[in-house]
Amino acid sequence: MPATSKNYAITKRLSAIFSRCYGSAPTPSVPPMDLALSTQLDAHFLNNPEMSDVMLFVEGRPSYAHRVLLMSASKSLFCLCPVWVSAELMWVEHRHHPHL
Repeated sequence: MPATSKNYAITKRLSAIFSRCYGSAPTPSVPPMDLALSTQLDAHFLNNPEMSDVMLFVEGRPSYAHRVLLMSASKSLFCLCPVWVSAELMWVEHRHHPHL
């Protein structure tokens, strides 16, 4: 039962995020992911300031991430990552980019 309540909490949080990003517009479909190309990390690497190489500010709150995961997850972020590296940015502030 705890897994179900955890899944419900995650689903509820994602719903709030998508609602904020897309409003009443339909959420765009997500293309199928090629599992052979996916990049995965253990849970202790996720949102961990000591293990990350990028800090994103989303709605004023820091989220710690890894460039390689961001680049493999989104074409938009793939295009931005070289800019972050060349500018030697240590953090990125997400103001309003619903397409990311």
